[in-house]
Amino acid sequence: MQARQRLIASLALIFLVAFGVRLLFVISRYTPSLSNFEFGDYPSYAFAARHWMQYGDFSSRLFLVRPPLFPLLIALLGDWTAAVLIANCALGALNAVLAALLCRALFGQGAEGRLGLLAGLFVALDPSSVAYSAFLGAEPLANASLTLAWLCFWQALNAAEQPAIFLRRSALAALALSVSMLTRPLAHLLWLPLGLFSALALWHRGRLKLGLAALGTFALISGGTMSAWIAHNGRVFDNATFSSIAYYTMLYYRAASVEHLATGVAPEEVLKALSSRVEARLGRTLPPGVTLDGARHTHLMLTSEEATALLATALEVFLTYPHVYIATIPLGLARMYGYTYIIDGAWRIVDVLWNVSFTGLALYGLVLLWRRRQRLLAIFMALMALYFTVSTLLVKTAGSDTRERSMLVSLMACCAAYAVYAVAQRLRNRAGIERASYETAT
Repeated sequence: MQARQRLIASLALIFLVAFGVRLLFVISRYTPSLSNFEFGDYPSYAFAARHWMQYGDFSSRLFLVRPPLFPLLIALLGDWTAAVLIANCALGALNAVLAALLCRALFGQGAEGRLGLLAGLFVALDPSSVAYSAFLGAEPLANASLTLAWLCFWQALNAAEQPAIFLRRSALAALALSVSMLTRPLAHLLWLPLGLFSALALWHRGRLKLGLAALGTFALISGGTMSAWIAHNGRVFDNATFSSIAYYTMLYYRAASVEHLATGVAPEEVLKALSSRVEARLGRTLPPGVTLDGARHTHLMLTSEEATALLATALEVFLTYPHVYIATIPLGLARMYGYTYIIDGAWRIVDVLWNVSFTGLALYGLVLLWRRRQRLLAIFMALMALYFTVSTLLVKTAGSDTRERSMLVSLMACCAAYAVYAVAQRLRNRAGIERASYETAT
């Protein structure tokens, strides 16, 4: 009972710290109209929410770009900016709590299980997590549901000797993953590596049938969710894709940055040239009064023919300047793991120092897991990091920042907490040896 009370107290502490820090961030950026938060992607989510509130369907072409759950959350909160902002702060704080529970599931409930408090505080205080949950965007809901998916997934693996519990936890993980993908599209293929990982891990334990059942569960629930939304977009918008944002981002961020660096042409001119090439591939001429900038913004909501034209134009740039494409990968990594765009002023130094230290600790924790033969866990964490890192760098380097690694923060926090624990344990052991040597000498 005391252990349960301590757990509840630590989780409550994590939530209060995380929620309080996020509210302080909101207050620091507050303007009387909250207009300082209504930037970037939020207007498109809000317009989609208003369409749902008026018509009750997903026929707005904005739903081709934005999966439906964050617009539905906005609609549920009455399209009230302050309510959405507070809900996002709460979801960001919830992610810190889930990170603590995930750490306990990964490392057990003994001495190392107490690392959950440290992992939760890492997420609670991580500048990127604070900045990108105390704002108007889909990340808080997507990231919290993703952490819940990982928590249920690992609990399922730990219950492999109890098939009923295993399958129930696997189904919960697949449902949570479906929520994440329907909030932010980056996770929409994650069910494949998760399902295959569970099958291989259980095959290694001699439980292949159970592993195949887990793979089937992920394919049925998460894969079925993905397929259903793709079918909706194909039927309603003539573009059978989960989200058209990938094509737009690949061309107007990834390819545009490559061409700008390769040619030295001004960014705005590069964007206009790329729009012109897309229109030429489609055999279209711009109507009177429509500029290339205006045409570019229509490329967000694509038909399948337009998506093919954007992809072909992007690949043409990559194949023309392959050396620049490769050279921009380290830049993208540095931005993804080291720099938070919306943190400025003197806090920028704190942000960069934190990001470098946090990423370094997470990598060190991953290495320690491998060295200490916790290789299944190390492979799982590396696989998840590889999925999101590669998926991001395929479509974006310019314009990216730590927002692109925000979905990994719970796993990074677990690895970082493990690294801190290992270093502290090593220092304690060294101090013990020195004390014993001193007592022997005296």
